Amino acid sequence: MRRVFLAFALLVSSFIKTNATVLYVSLNATGNNDGTTWANAYTNLQAAIDAAASGDSIFVAQATYQPATNTAFSMKEGVKIFGGFIGTETDFAQRNLANKATLQGNRANVMLNVNNGLTSAALLDGFFITSGYQSLGGGIYNSSVSPTISNCIFSNNQAASYGGGIFNYNSSPTITNCGFSNNSTQSGGGGGMANTGTSRPVIMNCIFTGNSAFNGGAIYEFASTGSVITNCTFAGNTAIAYGGGLCNTSLSVTVTNCTFAANSAGSGGGILNSRAGAVISNTIIWGNTSGLVSLNSTVTVTYSNLQDGVISGTGNLSLDPLFTDAASMDFTLQSGSPCIDAGTPDTTGLNIGIADLAGKGRIAGESVDMGAYEFGNVLPVTLISFSAKPVATHSVELEWATAQETQNARFVIERSKDLVSFEPVVEIRDVAGNSSTLQTYKAVDPMPYSGTSYYRLIQYDIDGTRTVSRIVSVIARSRDYAVYPNPVQSQSFRVSVDEPVTAKIEARSASGQTIPFRRKPLDTQAVEISPLASLLPGTYLITVQERAVKRTFSLIVQ
Repeated sequence: MRRVFLAFALLVSSFIKTNATVLYVSLNATGNNDGTTWANAYTNLQAAIDAAASGDSIFVAQATYQPATNTAFSMKEGVKIFGGFIGTETDFAQRNLANKATLQGNRANVMLNVNNGLTSAALLDGFFITSGYQSLGGGIYNSSVSPTISNCIFSNNQAASYGGGIFNYNSSPTITNCGFSNNSTQSGGGGGMANTGTSRPVIMNCIFTGNSAFNGGAIYEFASTGSVITNCTFAGNTAIAYGGGLCNTSLSVTVTNCTFAANSAGSGGGILNSRAGAVISNTIIWGNTSGLVSLNSTVTVTYSNLQDGVISGTGNLSLDPLFTDAASMDFTLQSGSPCIDAGTPDTTGLNIGIADLAGKGRIAGESVDMGAYEFGNVLPVTLISFSAKPVATHSVELEWATAQETQNARFVIERSKDLVSFEPVVEIRDVAGNSSTLQTYKAVDPMPYSGTSYYRLIQYDIDGTRTVSRIVSVIARSRDYAVYPNPVQSQSFRVSVDEPVTAKIEARSASGQTIPFRRKPLDTQAVEISPLASLLPGTYLITVQERAVKRTFSLIVQ
């Protein structure tokens, strides 16, 4: 299961706004440790966080980072912290989550966020969080905060009472594309996560496996508002008492398109609700020690497959879901599964996202499938490549190739700025239709977004079935590279670039002396440069490096 998670996480890259300063963190840095470059990176992660301002981003090189003994790291409002770097990248797009940045506990929580004003603008993205230990929230303790946590793995964290991986008190973080494995509590509950108070986390595209607790092996909702859980898999989690996958005593938990399998507990191996509210839809609960148990609770279940028999509610089943290989923890669906196209006909308002847990597009058939994975038949089109590149006309050229096509009707290219909302830009109807030989296609987007544009290819079969490709990204080049105003009379000027946050910029005098400056990325594909000391009249050389391409400009100071 972890392999599936990592494959998906690598496809989905977070992005950074272009009005931010980037600070760098690397244990291997040997420079002055002011965080301005990889060579001069901070070696202390918390020092970088403390130095950052709202809107800034922090790039963290692969290594194991640990706070001082009996202390924890703490996030900062508006600051985005990214792992996944080797420590030589010149562009955010070069980030690869295989470059493992580990946050390791040191006799305390790994991360402690208490009343520090965190909203969704505070981001932790791309880290392996391990070896935390505390009474509450061994991995992360959140109190009255609501940060965003993405592309992280929580493993082997422990709490004495609640929330081995994460504990949320009056906190509603957004948690996406994360894995929780082998986290535990000694008593209490929520081996993977525990939520209480007014907490209402949004948990999407996550995998919980091998977590253990007294109650709620994976998640324990107690006296909370209730989480919103979508496109998640709960497998192999254990509770001594109640709820191997989920133990719920909250006002209202919402569970959509999830899979609960191979979980165990004294009662409610899959899910246990006690004096609670729950809305469950498009979900598979199968192969647990027991499935869904509800005690004095108000539970609505629709379009779900339940191991203990059909219960009242529209579209419910009790049939073998035909998992591909449950013994190997592969809970994708085989051909002929009764869960294929058996979900809610109208998914409006369910926020199931554009892809399933494995990154395949939703919806592949007539209706959404039950469970966390959308079934993939043998595709009518075998796509062997899909790429995008900027061209000299300030547009983006897209190319793809197929090895075979069967009843192919058309292709549509869609574009996004934020990986959430996509819009169609090109439709290709001149297709081979039926072919067993290599076919190549090309399209042009004449007006890409400034900065990064994300593209996906959608293939439509003759019967209307669609298949969504992986997502590719490209950085559109600035239409005019320049330093301006030039000549300059003030002590600040601007440099046009493709990516204001990651562009490497140097300023030197005619004699070669380095000019220190402050930089402020702008939204208009430019960076504002403010020298720290007044410049004497003369000629200065401004060098810009992006993606291994260097440009040098002469700046005249009057």
